[in-house]
Amino acid sequence: MLGHLMEWFFGGLGGIRQSEESVAFSDIIIDPQEAGDVTWATTAYESVRGRIECSWRRSGGRYTLRVAIPAGCRATVTLPTADPGRITEYGRAVSGRQDIRPVDAAGGKSRWAIGSGEYLFEVETN
Repeated sequence: MLGHLMEWFFGGLGGIRQSEESVAFSDIIIDPQEAGDVTWATTAYESVRGRIECSWRRSGGRYTLRVAIPAGCRATVTLPTADPGRITEYGRAVSGRQDIRPVDAAGGKSRWAIGSGEYLFEVETN
């Protein structure tokens, strides 16, 4: 029972999972799931490839997502808007960037491919 709860904290609320075709977290999925009145969460996972971090917050019409991806890994990040014009990363627009590539958008969300490193995404939600 405790295992299911921990899995939900890391993979659901915290948003850290590995993709189905991944070996040892080489391909990471960052997709935090908001729940009820929870407005923020911070999660870290010590994988065999290094520390994976995900921290999100929703406040005042803004959603902030900070992630850290270990060297040699890739990740797909889900953000709560399908409009790339509402997304910045460290204050720079994500559109047209080589290091942040769109994957798809549906249901009011978008997914972005990123490499290793630290990222700070901000989304206007109003």
